[in-house]
Amino acid sequence: MKTYSVDEELTPANPNTGILKRVKLQRDKRAAVQPMNPEEVALFLGTCGKHRPEHFAFFLCTFRTGMRLGEVLALQ
Repeated sequence: MKTYSVDEELTPANPNTGILKRVKLQRDKRAAVQPMNPEEVALFLGTCGKHRPEHFAFFLCTFRTGMRLGEVLALQ
């Protein structure tokens, strides 16, 4: 998908190619992900159920399936 417009000759080149090098930026080193443990998930869902019950199903689905934000938001 990155080169779709170039492949279809809709644009002559991808203007984002090499952008970090052109503006002399380096990629950030990302911190290691520390997922919640089962106790933290239970506390989060319990608190959500009390204070924001309308969001409980959203977060329960997210925790149970491991879907990313965009994937959960796309559910119908």
